[in-house]
Parts: sequence; C-alpha cells; structure tokens
Amino acid sequence: TVVAYYPMTRNVSDMRSLAAQFKVPILVLTGELDTYYGCCLIESMKRMEAAAKDGEKPFELVVYPKANHMFNLKIEGLDFFRAEDAADAWQRTTKMLGQYQLLR
Repeated sequence: TVVAYYPMTRNVSDMRSLAAQFKVPILVLTGELDTYYGCCLIESMKRMEAAAKDGEKPFELVVYPKANHMFNLKIEGLDFFRAEDAADAWQRTTKMLGQYQLLR
C-alpha cells in the first residue's frame, strides 16, 4: 500500500497514464488550501482520483477543507499545523497500513 501526504503532482502531465500504473491501494491525504509552490494543488489530486476510479484502481482521497501544505507537521515559524486534521490523517495512515502491512 501507499500513503501519500500532499504528493507533488505539479509535473504530472497525464494523470490517466500515472493512474494506470497504480498496482497497490493508495491513500492520499491533502489540504484543500495547499498552494505551496504549486506542487500539490487540490485540482490535480481530484484529477488523480478521477483517473484512478476510471481505471478501477484502489484509491482514496481525503481532503481537509481548512488545511494547507504540511498540515500534519509542527514547524517553528510556520502556521500550517492543524492538530485535528493531523490526528485524523495519522489514524487513517495507521489503519491503511494495518490493513495491508504487517505491523509489529
């Protein structure tokens, strides 16, 4: 399985080709307000989700409406951290990994 927090999609020109290569279940966690250097825009995440669904690939997109880039990280000098979203994302991450990986 793959769990991706706000993946960089800026350089993906053909989302259908990318999604066609998905071989394992994928969980993407992203902030709707993410405009960080244009790397991880919500529009591209939604295109990825649509392409994956069209190709019947196991894909889940979770969008945090009030979150920005790095919403799950406490970094001094940046005000992106959102505790509730970070906790939810971590719960989803461990659940996904627990379903498909051997956690000890």
